[in-house]
Amino acid sequence: MTNQNKQPITRHYILGIGRSGTTLLVNIFNRHKNVLATPESVFTQFFFSSFKNKTVYTEKDITAILDYIATNEKLSPFINWRFEYSYFKSIKYPLEITFDDLINLIHLQFKFPNHDKQEIRHIVEKNPGNSLFGEQLLQLNENSKAIVMIRDYRANILSRKEKTHWRTPETVYNAIRWLKFNQSLLKFKSKNPNKVLFIKYEDLVTNQDKTVKKIFSFLSIPYSKELLSTREEQQKNNLTEKYKHLSPVQIKILETKIKSVNSPIYTSRIDKWKTALSEEEIKNCDIICSRFGNNFGYKKFKPFNKPIIFKCSRSYIKGRLSITKQKILFKLPYAIKLKRLKNIVSKIT
Repeated sequence: MTNQNKQPITRHYILGIGRSGTTLLVNIFNRHKNVLATPESVFTQFFFSSFKNKTVYTEKDITAILDYIATNEKLSPFINWRFEYSYFKSIKYPLEITFDDLINLIHLQFKFPNHDKQEIRHIVEKNPGNSLFGEQLLQLNENSKAIVMIRDYRANILSRKEKTHWRTPETVYNAIRWLKFNQSLLKFKSKNPNKVLFIKYEDLVTNQDKTVKKIFSFLSIPYSKELLSTREEQQKNNLTEKYKHLSPVQIKILETKIKSVNSPIYTSRIDKWKTALSEEEIKNCDIICSRFGNNFGYKKFKPFNKPIIFKCSRSYIKGRLSITKQKILFKLPYAIKLKRLKNIVSKIT
């Protein structure tokens, strides 16, 4: 895929369960004039099973993708970006293009302040949901790589409690999801050691220069210390009017998310879980995650006698089933998934 100046474009991925610092990394990438790190709009995985082998796309195919993006935006509004739907009105169909190039073409229609599309050389797709499908993503292009963000499970779960967005704040539910996501990602790295780089959230916030330099070197993107300078964040525009389909409660959630997305890096939150989570919550997190977390230096807080695990508890089962559901949805035809998504949106708007 090239831009209109015929310059080649590479696409990489930011993976990792949500609330692990992926948005912080997106903000850093978008300070680089040659990099476009796009918002969470999981059309790649949404259409993967249906479109991965296609080389000719009809107007109906493209309309389905745009329909998905517009529907998903109602559920997860783009913050700081706008999408140019009108671009696709000028395309002649059928469109002869690989799915890999089509993904880049769609990403380029996400407009970010102070970015010139003609200067984009690298696209970075950030979607926590992609974390379960890393192998499939790398099948699309042999030049793609993945940055995996990982964060202390207790800090991750605390962040889930404080900023619930659309997901439950239940400790056990989120602990099992943290574990399964990161187990999958570590297995992904073991199969692709030269294409996957793990980055600890704690390293990003305490040693930004060294860590960001390591990331950009891994992706072969020129590095500059200017990337660490906080840009003036874009103010939210007519929030209530633009997202009037949302309820007052959801508007409040969105405002919290906007504040979160535009926040600078804080080191003070690294150990906040030690006082903000209850002793019982920390213990439950440790029981589920500490053995795996030890691989990354995340030690259990206190010794504990291993109890009869809550593998039959409602939260534990819900967490496991949520991952199974994501894997099943990945394989379904897009028409079924799009209908399901519209039903979800209609219930909350």
